[in-house]
Amino acid sequence: MDNNTALPDHSYQNHLYAIEAEKQIITDITRELRRVKSFVTNKDIILALIHCIEQEKDAGRNNIYRHALEQVVQGTPDDI
Repeated sequence: MDNNTALPDHSYQNHLYAIEAEKQIITDITRELRRVKSFVTNKDIILALIHCIEQEKDAGRNNIYRHALEQVVQGTPDDI
């Protein structure tokens, strides 16, 4: 198979859907945390996502949680 072959439209659409799903999960978790905390940190979001991953039984949804977790971790500065 040629590595330069363009991805089928459905693969690109699935990728876009996954990115939107990750953003929505992060937004939803942040909103839920703000109901109980006045200030939400990335650490709070990370812990909530880990909890979601541990509880989720659906492999597809679990994958979205993991990718959302990766996004938050990549955007979090290292502790000094």
